[in-house]
Amino acid sequence: MRGNWQGSTVLHDLFANLLTKTDNPYNYASTKYTAGPGWHVYRYYGTNMTGNGAHRVKTTRTGNGWLDVYATVSNDRVRLLVGTKITPGTYTVRVDSMSAVGLPTSGSVSIDTWGFDGTNVFTPQAPPSFRNTVSHAYSGNSLSFPIYQTDAHTAWAFEFNVGPGYHT
Repeated sequence: MRGNWQGSTVLHDLFANLLTKTDNPYNYASTKYTAGPGWHVYRYYGTNMTGNGAHRVKTTRTGNGWLDVYATVSNDRVRLLVGTKITPGTYTVRVDSMSAVGLPTSGSVSIDTWGFDGTNVFTPQAPPSFRNTVSHAYSGNSLSFPIYQTDAHTAWAFEFNVGPGYHT
């Protein structure tokens, strides 16, 4: 379930802000629906973070509660879905127990990054864009990497391969 604080007809018409309209989103009679800000995030979750032996792993949000992470591990990849609660800033994501996914306790991993751009709850959204692949060194069985959140709306997906022979 998604929290939905909209009122009037928008409360139900835009499916908890997963949808919006290409014309006036407040026009209940309009049927010009399109993907809203959350649509592509939920689609990524449903398409990439389930199946193939995927299971959720424990995550902890930041102490100030501004950054949330949802993570799964499947037979091929570790996937993290990351977003802030409308607060720009620099955050750090830490992944502990790298050896639990078949990787050595130190080394490097190549992390693929996708950005789910957003502006506000009523703006049509494009699909996520591939941003880059960056190699990150890690040690002590723990990987840390920065998130540079420059706006209040963009969500992120990060993926890296599990070690050879790992199976859920």
